[in-house]
Amino acid sequence: NYFVGHHAYEDMIFLSEKFFKPVLMRHPFLIVSTPGIYRAIHALGYKTFPEFIPEDFDNVHNDAERMWRIVDIVEEMSTWDRVKQQEFVDYATPICEHNWQTLWHKRTFCHRMNY
Repeated sequence: NYFVGHHAYEDMIFLSEKFFKPVLMRHPFLIVSTPGIYRAIHALGYKTFPEFIPEDFDNVHNDAERMWRIVDIVEEMSTWDRVKQQEFVDYATPICEHNWQTLWHKRTFCHRMNY
């Protein structure tokens, strides 16, 4: 393990273009990352889509188990019919706009989380 301060490198949360690009494009997203990523983006003022995309996997520390939970979500989303897809678009659009506004007006991009 690499250590940065008192945290293991693997436990660090880093937001890359893979998060900021969908926000900038006003698209919904599902983040595959280390545990706590959703808590971190909420702390920065961003919103997510918990009514349609469950976020309980964000608390799973076992990488394989967390990934399998994400795969299950993606598989379930792939079965949505046109009505459910449109419901998601209607639900997600104002959240995506909020996230874009949050990014556009953001002046601080660092937030210390207490674990």
